[in-house]
Amino acid sequence: MKHSVALIALLSSLILVGSAEAGWGPPRAVFRCAQALRPWAKLEYRFTDDELDTRYRWSEYSYESIDGKPSYGVVHVLWRSDTATPIWGIDWPGDLQPHSKVWLDVNGDGLKDLFFFAGYEDVFSTYLYLWDVHSNSFSRSNLLLAYKNENAYSVLIDIDHNGQPEILDSGHSGREHVDHYCVPNDLRSPEIPSDVGENITSEYRRLAGIFERFNFTYNMPEHYPIFNMCIFDPIKIYKFDGTMLRDVTVYYPDHLKWRLTILKRIRTANQGDCQPIVQSIIDYLSGLLKKSKAKE
Repeated sequence: MKHSVALIALLSSLILVGSAEAGWGPPRAVFRCAQALRPWAKLEYRFTDDELDTRYRWSEYSYESIDGKPSYGVVHVLWRSDTATPIWGIDWPGDLQPHSKVWLDVNGDGLKDLFFFAGYEDVFSTYLYLWDVHSNSFSRSNLLLAYKNENAYSVLIDIDHNGQPEILDSGHSGREHVDHYCVPNDLRSPEIPSDVGENITSEYRRLAGIFERFNFTYNMPEHYPIFNMCIFDPIKIYKFDGTMLRDVTVYYPDHLKWRLTILKRIRTANQGDCQPIVQSIIDYLSGLLKKSKAKE
């Protein structure tokens, strides 16, 4: 019995050596990395996520003040599960934290990149970091920010059906989320007839394909395909060429024509205040289609 108690005590001490500074958590090396990313802040361990990839874990530490000054946010550290070595990390102030994190190869180099959303309610943003790890040591450049949209949850599609994802971007710049109201401060949006909605849903699922599981559903299973098609936005389509992000919207005239057809049907179904917002997107897409024909 004495030997059992001694063994348990020894194992407990060994485990605590590898635990976080504040309570149970990842190894100390991970905590020290988090502390270096946010010096002078008192960090509190939140949780560790190992669902991204079995080789790596993602640990989070929150803070509410820095050197006595009001502040709050979360420090995120990515680390190797086999060696407990921190690989990359970010300090993310505020409460609009990364979520829905996934690994996928966006540029066809055989390495998985990090794609995630941040925000909630009326704040939506999308980030994509390319994997650029050349050693087993920590570096903030091990993952390179290659794409961000700070006003919408972007959508992954495979518009050319080659197994490599493209990004369907809302086309809006800035940080302000854009609502499609017919009149400012009015909650009415252009009406989408049910048969048109079914067409949009079908086309979304065809384009998203295997990447649909990575896109946000807004907890609205009946309606998210329509939201994700950004039908009232001046969309852009991006794809990666190595580390370079290219706007390839004009290279898909058939998709632009499909959008124009859908929008004209929606315009017919709407009258008065709701027509201008639809017409503005029709005009935008018509201009893109002219550029597309010029490239043929």
